[in-house]
Amino acid sequence: MLEIEDLGGQRAALNDLGLLYIDHGKYNQALGVLQQSLAIARKLEDRQGEAQTLGNLVLVYESLGDYDRARDAHEQQLAIEGNSGEGCAKEGIICSLNPLLISYQMTQIAVSFSFLISSCFLFLFQLYKIQKVAT
Repeated sequence: MLEIEDLGGQRAALNDLGLLYIDHGKYNQALGVLQQSLAIARKLEDRQGEAQTLGNLVLVYESLGDYDRARDAHEQQLAIEGNSGEGCAKEGIICSLNPLLISYQMTQIAVSFSFLISSCFLFLFQLYKIQKVAT
């Protein structure tokens, strides 16, 4: 049987498989196949495929709570789209910045929530100390 190596098709299939894993909440499996897709896109110098795969990797990293990697992938995607005139860059870079903003906001929410919890514990501890002194 004759096999034809269609790397572009493999990249697209791996990217689609990654999306399927994302839809089913299997983020580690998605990460693996999307990294393979990204490597192929870079080997082929397929900038549009690279940007598409980076965008999907952002979804995985955000779902895994790895906001630094999500931000990094978004910045790479934005650099590609801004330089190539492909994808969202035709309408403006706002569509690539929007997920980056969401990632940043999620990080800020986590920090704020952590601060709120710490403040509550501190308040309860102070209240406990006041009650203990009063009794």
